[in-house]
Amino acid sequence: MKHYLFIFFLVITQLTGAQNFSRKFCEISDAEMNLTRYDKAPDAGAVVLYDKGESCFIDEHYDYNIRFTRTKRIKIFDKSELNQAEISIPFYVDGQGKTETVESIEAYTYNKVNGKIIRTPVKESDIFEERINEWWRRKKFVFPDVQEGSVLEMRYVVESPFLFNLPDWNFQDKIPTIFSQYEVRIIPFYEYVFNLQGAGSFDMQTSRVSSEKRIWGDLTEHLGGTTGNGVEYNENIHTFCMRNVPAFKDESFITSINDYIIKLDFQLSKVYYPSGGDNEIMTTWPKLNKALLDHDKFGKYIKRCSRFAKRTLKNSIDLEGQTETQKIKSLIQYVKDNYSWNSYNAKFASKSPADFVKQKSGNSAEINLFLLALFKAADIDAKPVILSTRKNGKIHVDYPFDKDFNYVVVMAGREKPILVDATNVFLPFFKIPVRCINETGLVVEKDEVNWVELKDPVLSSKKYQITIRPNPETLKAATRISSFYDGYEAMLIKDEFEDDSTSIRDFLLTKDISQIHAVRTRNYEKPEDPYLIFVEGEMDIEKIGDKIVFSPFLELAMNENKLRQKTRDYPVDLIYAREESFTVTILIPEGFEVEDLPDNLNISDDLADIQLNYRENEKKKILVAGKYILKKAVYSPNEYSKVKRHFSTIVRRFNDDIVISSVL
Repeated sequence: MKHYLFIFFLVITQLTGAQNFSRKFCEISDAEMNLTRYDKAPDAGAVVLYDKGESCFIDEHYDYNIRFTRTKRIKIFDKSELNQAEISIPFYVDGQGKTETVESIEAYTYNKVNGKIIRTPVKESDIFEERINEWWRRKKFVFPDVQEGSVLEMRYVVESPFLFNLPDWNFQDKIPTIFSQYEVRIIPFYEYVFNLQGAGSFDMQTSRVSSEKRIWGDLTEHLGGTTGNGVEYNENIHTFCMRNVPAFKDESFITSINDYIIKLDFQLSKVYYPSGGDNEIMTTWPKLNKALLDHDKFGKYIKRCSRFAKRTLKNSIDLEGQTETQKIKSLIQYVKDNYSWNSYNAKFASKSPADFVKQKSGNSAEINLFLLALFKAADIDAKPVILSTRKNGKIHVDYPFDKDFNYVVVMAGREKPILVDATNVFLPFFKIPVRCINETGLVVEKDEVNWVELKDPVLSSKKYQITIRPNPETLKAATRISSFYDGYEAMLIKDEFEDDSTSIRDFLLTKDISQIHAVRTRNYEKPEDPYLIFVEGEMDIEKIGDKIVFSPFLELAMNENKLRQKTRDYPVDLIYAREESFTVTILIPEGFEVEDLPDNLNISDDLADIQLNYRENEKKKILVAGKYILKKAVYSPNEYSKVKRHFSTIVRRFNDDIVISSVL
């Protein structure tokens, strides 16, 4: 990753090899309309013809806002990329009365009809606003009349009072980009650090001083000079360009596309006041911790929770005679049983402790900071740990960027502290949600800087016991499946099916099961116990001549290798280590015998174990045992090719067929 400070660089490189398309808004050429493919990526279903952004500071009553303008043009080649017509523009709301605003949206679809270019606008009535969470909203619209050959073009403006949040810029997209440019016009009162991710350099990078003078405050020209309480200054204009940027394709087993896509991130580092003096915004980790502990909606919120926690402990929870671990479990369970998570991720509370306790619902910070107060009231050592959720992206450990963090969990216990969270009722008390497993978290404590790993070292598992009884007459096989899920696998399956037999039935009908007679479950409300699903049904079997062919694992094993790239420069992130095992019993029908069983397999190394064993016993049964263990939660880029081979082996061998043939 590259780190630059605006005031230090002045680099100019020339762009070469451009396709000569206009980048003027609403100026569409026949060449663009007639374009049928992008030569550098001939299989692409669409291409970004250009994507231009500009950020500048505008005067706002002796203060400044940031105005961000984006202009983008896309060419659609085929139906696979018609989803490019769906546009979402996010904007930030701080909950304290300040908000970003989307000032204007212009968007057009261009089609060529009978040799003439027809322009269809997006109507204002077709643009609507949607709430994402407590702090984010978005404007959404869909381009009209989009088809193969269409050109889509839009321009919008976002105005922001949040000077710490200078808009970032993505040079890379999920489709190729011919030209991408970002221009930032910085005034000398603000200094920013930026990080270039995913590339070593720009195709063009320039810095220059604007020739136009701007004024802050009151300033009057008089006798060849100036008088008043204002300051005269010039903007510093920085331009970054990239050309022929490939599509970001490999999205399998990653935290967030934002962690690996080619982009620029910005962070306010210092403020120079026009009246004199400055303020160092780029803080240190100890200062960031102190700021959080002093924050009204974090450290002070915990203190205000203490009286509610003490009252709760006195009136509602009996911890008498329990060990520390038992107390931790009891307090977590109390919060899970009595308070519900509103699905908003946060590191700050948004309501008072009194309102939270009264309403019995809150964001993740309100729930977990109240849990922390309960721990302290019970004399259990506990500290907040801030982190970035997987969708939010990774932490920049080189710089204490407060905006990188969007979640808080709790580290509890003295001798063997564990990370805990009370938002998910399906998780064992000693596990944090999957969304929180994202490298490291920062322990928030006074005068200390400690990082804690967020990964879970314990295997999560799926185990299947399957009985198959083929009937050559009906070409059906009576099938019984007992499934056992624990750890994160149990949580995910509970979240997906919600213990609903119809949902479970619908899922299995997409596998080799053709009919289901009964579904039963057990331990749905017991997060520490394995979640069990029992199914009875039928599968179709294939008869070719005198042979019957079927798959013993019913397509329940991995059946697709999502690692498709030849090489990979970033990790394979499985979130947690996992095991999947099968014990299959196949009853050979009368008049049939085994013609072909797949070979046994035993692979074991530091990355994975893969085992398969087939045998026929004297009781006319085929016994199959299969298991694969992916030993690591995260595999490094230099392990990619080996992991990819293991995945291919699993997909190939765990989907082998068994063949039995008639002896009559």
